[in-house]
Amino acid sequence: MQHITDGAIDGYVLGTLSPLRVKEVEEHLLVCETCQERLDGTSDFVQSISAAVLELRQMKAPFTLRVGSGSS
Repeated sequence: MQHITDGAIDGYVLGTLSPLRVKEVEEHLLVCETCQERLDGTSDFVQSISAAVLELRQMKAPFTLRVGSGSS
């Protein structure tokens, strides 16, 4: 059995695969525990990064960075 490529797993998680490729990936995931585990790991990583980015966007820069960023 040939496993799903890292690129296909990434594309599946990010929603960038074609409908035909999504179907192929999902059919493979039904029978391959190894790729299911890889998918879970990628999904967890993407969720962690997304949460970190959201948290950073909600933080305010220190006053000195906001005021002094344009001066030399």
